[in-house]
Amino acid sequence: CSFKKAGLFDENTFLYFEEEIFFRKVKNLNMKVVYNPQIYVYHEHSGIVRKEFDLISKKLLLLESEKYFLLNILRCNKTNFLFFIFIRKLEIILFKLMIKFKSFLKRTLK
Repeated sequence: CSFKKAGLFDENTFLYFEEEIFFRKVKNLNMKVVYNPQIYVYHEHSGIVRKEFDLISKKLLLLESEKYFLLNILRCNKTNFLFFIFIRKLEIILFKLMIKFKSFLKRTLK
């Protein structure tokens, strides 16, 4: 099976970048990739993820997958990687502040 030959999905990612990493594995093996828009994939537990994780938790999970992808798959240079991490952490801080501000407004406008 081509899926097994390419090494299956990478166990180092959770929720993000599985397909991209797998595509790169297949490409590196010079295997043919075909897109069929008539095929639909249903993620059985995607609704659970939406309910179980808040926005900040999802952002942190995404960040961990992005770090792995940048360092281990793209082999990004250290300067670009650090700049990317800085931007992502700044984004998370801003989201946290927006959530606190929204909560503050709700309490004060009651």
